[in-house]
Amino acid sequence: EPFIIQDPDGNTYNLGGTPGDCGSSVNSFTVPAATWNGWATTFGGNIPFTLLGDPDVDSGVCGANNYTLTANEVLGFSLCSNSYNGAENASDLYPAGTTTVTYSTQDLNGNTLSCS
Repeated sequence: EPFIIQDPDGNTYNLGGTPGDCGSSVNSFTVPAATWNGWATTFGGNIPFTLLGDPDVDSGVCGANNYTLTANEVLGFSLCSNSYNGAENASDLYPAGTTTVTYSTQDLNGNTLSCS
């Protein structure tokens, strides 16, 4: 099933498969560094992305809202872990709306970086 993510500026990203498609697909979108840095200045470590409801999702056919959230590793930092299940990805069934998942990583000097 397709899904739509809304960024803090109100832009939407249509991701996923086609209506009625219960298979899995991998999708991503890139946020330019200047945009991300602007959000970080405005929102700090709590940059909001919202999963919008999709009336085409048929929970009787597919598991509703099963999305995998991941963060990419940056050179010099340990792998990320999340506050939801402690793993690199936060796979689970998510309701439409906002679910806060905090990712944390540590650099080679022991400094911790978190965002949610």
